[in-house]
Amino acid sequence: MNNYFSHDNNARNDDKIIAVRMKYGAEGYGIYFMILERLMESTDYMSIKDYNIIAFDLRVDASKIKSIIEDFGLFVFTEDGKYFYSESFNRRMIPLNNMREQRRLAGKKSAEKRAKNGSNLTTVERPLHENPTKKEKKEIKENKKEIYKEKNPLSISPDILNLSEKSLEECFNEIKANQSWRETLCMNTRIRDRTFMPADFDQYLKQFFRKLANEGETKKSPKDAMSHFARWLSIEIKNKSNEKAAIKNQRDSEQRKNDSITAISTTVMEAAEKRRAELEAEGII
Repeated sequence: MNNYFSHDNNARNDDKIIAVRMKYGAEGYGIYFMILERLMESTDYMSIKDYNIIAFDLRVDASKIKSIIEDFGLFVFTEDGKYFYSESFNRRMIPLNNMREQRRLAGKKSAEKRAKNGSNLTTVERPLHENPTKKEKKEIKENKKEIYKEKNPLSISPDILNLSEKSLEECFNEIKANQSWRETLCMNTRIRDRTFMPADFDQYLKQFFRKLANEGETKKSPKDAMSHFARWLSIEIKNKSNEKAAIKNQRDSEQRKNDSITAISTTVMEAAEKRRAELEAEGII
């Protein structure tokens, strides 16, 4: 039987996962989810703390396994330190565990009923890979919302994000509070241009909304504003980078010109002094 566990489509943007990706790239991302797969296969979703065995199974270096488990706050150890597990993973497994228990009880109840009626018919539990019932879907959805709120306390849930237009002030305050989006945009922008500093984000955001107001905009949907701002920020940083490069080239050119003038002046003066010394030695002057 093929089991499964839920995986958010934006898991890569979690703060802890971003830290893993910054250090180990896509390999670290893959190692993390392979460790979760091992937990899924383990009793009580816990794994023994033996990095060499895990490394052999995943075909990666044991030092990377140790780092991803211990250095990024993704896993928790038991009191005796012999086992580790993931609190967020365990929360995600609650709906699946409930489904399993409901189906087990339903199968047991059905078997008891058949036995009572003297029936020889047999049934099997519905495989977990089949489509869940409406009740199971609702439990999974509610659990995902709770996990999202815990991981992104300052951000806006996609299920309640208002896509309608709002005043520029309301739009500004809403997207400014979206911490997950801010961190993702800052990371990706800094990858392209190291001169960009996350501390400057708010200033750029204010500048962008002043631009909208100057252009006569009075309303904007948060989703559209985030997309528009990301494109504008990329262009703005590129223009500033080009301006800095142009200024530097101009300064370098002026410096080279001044250095040439200084070198020529020095050469002329040295030649004059040498000739003067020769004339004095000949008694001409």
